[in-house]
Amino acid sequence: MLRGLRTFALLASALLLLSACYLPTQFTADIRIDRTGAYSVDYVGRIANAPLLGALQTSSLSPDEERERVDSVVADLRRDSGFSDVQYVGGGVFEVSYHRTGNLDSQPAVTFVRNDSRILTITYLKDAGTVTVTGGTVPLAAQDRVRALNIDIRGVFRVHTDLAVRTHNATSVTQGPTSTYAWVIAGFDGPAPKLVIQ
Repeated sequence: MLRGLRTFALLASALLLLSACYLPTQFTADIRIDRTGAYSVDYVGRIANAPLLGALQTSSLSPDEERERVDSVVADLRRDSGFSDVQYVGGGVFEVSYHRTGNLDSQPAVTFVRNDSRILTITYLKDAGTVTVTGGTVPLAAQDRVRALNIDIRGVFRVHTDLAVRTHNATSVTQGPTSTYAWVIAGFDGPAPKLVIQ
């Protein structure tokens, strides 16, 4: 009984903490940045909506209530025209395809999915002449709460660039005219992917 109450409490606190949160589950993310400042972001895979996932685990949503929440999430994601496909696969999880292009000179900050759910970000500081690419992380204080949601985060995060990379923590690098920096993500308690171009 006490264990059940503890689990419920963790789930409830996770909902409060992650009230507008999307989390990656199984995915491939590719970022391309070239010397002209052109960029592209591609994300193919699954993302979980933490509030919906938590509600399904802590309450008895009717099929109609679940569908209403699903429709709300789909509408929220589709506000970003980069989403070409959003399909609900059940359990608070959505299969998505995302593609966005642009130029960092005119758009120096790029975030996927959005500011309150940063799965990845690109930041261009013109004065410093640096571009920083980072993957999102779950704060240490929130990790137990996210574990209570039973989210399994697994994927591949890659940055492709023909520019000089100053620092990175990639798990593998393929050098070439356009080099590829790759991270294999297994869980959410490891270091966040980070790469700095200068």
